[in-house]
Amino acid sequence: MAVGRRIEWPMLALMTAWPVAGAAHTSSPPLAVPQTQDLDASRPAAESPRTIAEELVLDAMGEHRLVLLGELHGTHETPALVAALLSRLGARDETLVLALEIARQEQSAVDDFLASNGDAVARSRLLAGSHWQAIHDGRDSASMLALIEHVRRLRQGGRTVQVVLFDDLDAFSVRGRRDALMAEHLRATVAANPQARVLVLTGNIHAMVRSSKSQMVSADDKPVQLPGTAGDYLADLNPWSLRIDGAEGSMWVCFGARDCGVRPVRGGGPQPRPTLTLLGNDEPWDARLLLPQFTASPPAITSAPASD
Repeated sequence: MAVGRRIEWPMLALMTAWPVAGAAHTSSPPLAVPQTQDLDASRPAAESPRTIAEELVLDAMGEHRLVLLGELHGTHETPALVAALLSRLGARDETLVLALEIARQEQSAVDDFLASNGDAVARSRLLAGSHWQAIHDGRDSASMLALIEHVRRLRQGGRTVQVVLFDDLDAFSVRGRRDALMAEHLRATVAANPQARVLVLTGNIHAMVRSSKSQMVSADDKPVQLPGTAGDYLADLNPWSLRIDGAEGSMWVCFGARDCGVRPVRGGGPQPRPTLTLLGNDEPWDARLLLPQFTASPPAITSAPASD
């Protein structure tokens, strides 16, 4: 059990990523894990890292209906992995909901895009929303736009999948209530879709289903006391929670309201293929996926849409 670890915390309320990149201190020890299972040891070396990763996640999530995918915002790899999971689960004829950490005030714009032909006009209408124009913390990346486009194509192909937005602009005016409101929206989504599997893509702090035993500090070395997380509030629904990290590479991240850009990932150095570690009950997540590489994905309004 990793009691007393110091975890550096970026100085931005919107930044909910476990900081393996770019914080003021870089000497924190890596996450200690109680058990590691090399679940991909028998897979052919020719398999792509993303294929290996999606199979690891599918095997580990099992039949859990509510799946919390905790990401570091601003990468290409995590939205691409989620797109692949949706394709694999859709091929099983599962009814799916993709819940995204975007303000629910943008829901009608996303619904209109999903019902469109996805052309430049439809994309421009979607990107006119404040989420894409004013929030550049990685949740508005070109790869996030590509993920929504992927859902649009899945729906055109006859798959049963919808996108639900569960963040709330109003939450920022009520200190400490953001995660509680997120959880309320997610709980309502689960209740409204009793036959669906709900995949929630969110910052990895929101995805914590248990309290962290680590001491968290900000970039200026001040202790940070986290409120209850969305995962905490949903514990009675038995969610399965995954933390997704990268071993090296880059990500688009914010360490202040105007201090956003491409930052290096300091995740421990090269590794040839993804690994999935099952965590014990004294860790905040149920499992950790470590990908070989992260690649920064800049804001969608400044980038060409990422391809699948």
